[in-house]
Amino acid sequence: ADLIEGFMKRFGMFILRSKVTLRLAEELKVAGVVAPAFELPQVDQVALGDVVLGRVADVDGMARAYVIGTEEALSELTEDKIEATNWWLGEVKAGLPWVVLATKEAFVPQWINMDLVGGLVFNKGCYPGQEIISRVQHIGSTPRRSVLLKAEGAFEAMSGDDVLIDGVANGKVVMAAGAYAFAQVPLKALEGGTFTINDMTLTVQTLPYAF
Repeated sequence: ADLIEGFMKRFGMFILRSKVTLRLAEELKVAGVVAPAFELPQVDQVALGDVVLGRVADVDGMARAYVIGTEEALSELTEDKIEATNWWLGEVKAGLPWVVLATKEAFVPQWINMDLVGGLVFNKGCYPGQEIISRVQHIGSTPRRSVLLKAEGAFEAMSGDDVLIDGVANGKVVMAAGAYAFAQVPLKALEGGTFTINDMTLTVQTLPYAF
């Protein structure tokens, strides 16, 4: 949400026809559903009555999806409410990166695994930063990736916080919730090292996808 103003200004630069306008669809809301009573489709996105439903990665064996619609339409589908922190924890454990104002322009997309979760398209038109992204993807290799880290208990961490590896700041928290953090680190650090965030020691966990 803290990037909306910048997005609107940026997108406005690419409007080539005077009849095209941008606006925030404030009449629509977004909700996350986890293991709902109704059956979720297996396709990425589908219209379901008065809402649009987008499937995302399952977590801990539970099906998940985003639902977009009016508040009234959403209330009919999402009777059982879950805390927003629980949804965020699922995003962290699934390794689905979110960029916020604190981490804007802090990462090359491959550093936060966007190429591994369908977040990059290489056969579309030009865009800012395309040359660097394409070079990493097709010519070289990325020296950094994001990994799932877990502490012994819940701890406080914010996107953009430093990740210390053997006492030296050499990574960044992409997102965190509960006892877990999704953090960008050098690949060499995975060969051995102690990961610390805000004085909390964490260990590397297995993501649902490989790199």
